[in-house]
Amino acid sequence: MKVGEIDLIAEEKGVLCFIEVKGRSGLGFGAPAEAITLEKQRRLYRAAEIYLQRERLRERICRFDVVSILGGGGGETVEILRDAFRGPLPPRRRK
Repeated sequence: MKVGEIDLIAEEKGVLCFIEVKGRSGLGFGAPAEAITLEKQRRLYRAAEIYLQRERLRERICRFDVVSILGGGGGETVEILRDAFRGPLPPRRRK
């Protein structure tokens, strides 16, 4: 079962960083970071859990960052949102 993918995994000062990268050419559909819905956060958290278990890193300090890229054609604005959200998140409500 595929739970999701992690765009980047990095380390900063001993903290393992799971990084989601979102880009948009304009604001017509909102800012790039707004695309990180609660459901997307849940999938990222679950994928991170699986990675930590597989790599035997369960005791590592972790955080979730978002890299937001807005614009195109050489006029991009890049924003790094450190510790953008936390897990675990409450379970999804069933309809």
